[in-house]
Amino acid sequence: MPNQPLSFHLSLLRRFSLFARWSVLLLLTVAPLQAHHLPPGMEDVDEFEDGMAFLAGVRHPLLGLEHGLFALTVGVLVATGGRFRSQALALTFLASLLVGGWAGAQGLVLSGVSLGSALAFASPLLLFAKRYRLHPGYPLAVIACVSLLQGNAHALAWPLETGFTAYLAGLLLTSSVLAFTGWFVALCTQSLRRPVAALSH
Repeated sequence: MPNQPLSFHLSLLRRFSLFARWSVLLLLTVAPLQAHHLPPGMEDVDEFEDGMAFLAGVRHPLLGLEHGLFALTVGVLVATGGRFRSQALALTFLASLLVGGWAGAQGLVLSGVSLGSALAFASPLLLFAKRYRLHPGYPLAVIACVSLLQGNAHALAWPLETGFTAYLAGLLLTSSVLAFTGWFVALCTQSLRRPVAALSH
């Protein structure tokens, strides 16, 4: 159909802006949640240290296969869900990571944090939720739980007393990019399936 390419591009822009809005909003909330402060007389933080902390946060999720797999799965779910459900999934994913990270910064070890990696590895099973007619709230609850545990584990891995805000911002940025990737691949796959399905009829 002639209007199909236009509708696809509009859908692409809407989904992109969805993730972008929530990512920027949550990144802006990181600064007030910084858990550690420098001693008096050391308020001028070296920008190099903050930059290294940020890069450490960006790199950390990439070192674990389970986090990348989980973020990609969330992106696919956002791409295949309805508008309201997509917003709920994106917000739950990023907000739960932030809350879990804040808890870890306070030294709180969440119960079951060691199970976070195992649950993240199993997260692609959520892609079959529609096929088995599971309740729509089930994937949302699983994403909230796994994101909370993942954020807590990543925060506990930060060994220093300074630079946590930059580190957490890096974590959220990488998580958002990974989810973007899953979302984009899913939408491209959907767009390729439509012409093939039309030719088969």
